[in-house]
Amino acid sequence: VENFGASATFQVIGRAVYVTGGFLAVYAGFSVVAVMLIYVISLAVEGLIRMIYTVNVVTTFSRRFSRSEFMQVLRGIMPFALTTIATLIYYRADALILYIIKGDVAVGIYGVAYSFYAFFVWIPIVLSRVLLPSLTERFKNNPKAGEASGWLWYRVVGILSMPAIFIATVLAGPFITFLMPESYAMAIPTLRILIWSIPAMMMVSVGLLLLTAIDREMLGAHITVITAVFIVIMDIILVSRYDVQGAAAAMVAATVLLGIPTHWLLARYLFSPQHGTIRTFGIIRVDRAAMGAAALATLPLGRTVVLAAGLAAYGTVAAGGWLLESRSKNLSYT
Repeated sequence: VENFGASATFQVIGRAVYVTGGFLAVYAGFSVVAVMLIYVISLAVEGLIRMIYTVNVVTTFSRRFSRSEFMQVLRGIMPFALTTIATLIYYRADALILYIIKGDVAVGIYGVAYSFYAFFVWIPIVLSRVLLPSLTERFKNNPKAGEASGWLWYRVVGILSMPAIFIATVLAGPFITFLMPESYAMAIPTLRILIWSIPAMMMVSVGLLLLTAIDREMLGAHITVITAVFIVIMDIILVSRYDVQGAAAAMVAATVLLGIPTHWLLARYLFSPQHGTIRTFGIIRVDRAAMGAAALATLPLGRTVVLAAGLAAYGTVAAGGWLLESRSKNLSYT
């Protein structure tokens, strides 16, 4: 049953509980641990509302489960439960470990950077919620069309996210200093590190969505859990040595790590050889290198020139790569 209006309303309620409770906790002088606890409570409230709505509006609930039926339901929800818990650790472990090792001041600096970073995090979340119903239906009715659509979205988010993050990196300093007091300028380097996890995060988001659409969600859950463990270990190591920026680096490293097995699983279970994934990712890397080289070469000339040169280099390589692939007899795009 597709009811996006109800789903969006429940999500807004959950976020309202989090924002209101978090604000009151900060105002009352509680630590970041209290704020994180309120976040967990907001998720529980949202989940409870969704369950009540489902039971009363979407479907009837039977209390007469046999053991086999109960185990079948449990197996069905297990991948999503594991993914939810692992994702919660993935996104929140850094602040908790930073608080334990470095204290409230470090968490405050990281929180400023993370508040701007969170805007970009919502992009893959919204994208996944919008795409899942249509992609699932397309895979059900026409697997080849579903594969083509999935490959298109997977490729597009990887290519288009790079220039957006490049712009955000260049403008992070002016943006924070314009909106925040001067004392928050310490968060600028941390934000510049954090946002480079977004390209991989967007591709991972679409990749896990595609694994769900082809009934491989347990594989996605496994690699998400492994990544959650990895980011905890990396946070402990890097925060101890590099403070706030170490937490940001751990996020980038964990996101890249999550992207590698996600792409391998897609190449194995979904994408046909005709889609040329190795060549595509080679082009994306060349895009990235060209943009970075152009930015470094023009760095003394000012922010505007850096933006123009970096985007021009990226666009040229991306357009050239797309043109070469479109002419290949072994590739097809939809």
